[in-house]
Amino acid sequence: MNINVNMTKKDLFNAKNGSISINDAIDHGDPITVTGCAVLENSGTDKQGNPCDVGYIATDIGVVGFTSNVCLKGMSEFADYLTDCISDNTPVRIEFFAGQSKNGSEYKNFKIV
Repeated sequence: MNINVNMTKKDLFNAKNGSISINDAIDHGDPITVTGCAVLENSGTDKQGNPCDVGYIATDIGVVGFTSNVCLKGMSEFADYLTDCISDNTPVRIEFFAGQSKNGSEYKNFKIV
């Protein structure tokens, strides 16, 4: 799945070489303003060393990069929402958070606020 909303080749290059983690965004504490997002198919590796998609969300605190399947699953809908908001000149603010699944494992996700 390749997605790109409002991110240039320069933005993507810089994101690949210097994005911040979801944990950094969570530690920020406050809602963050989104300016763009992208998903690059098979551009990273997961914890087991297998190729995986990488998601990026450009924000006012930096570009957040992630391979979290939970976050990636919602990126297509988020990209549609962001596209509409950019067209309408409506700011988009999100918060990243950590949750716990029924089996006790921790996951990371984000929500629109």
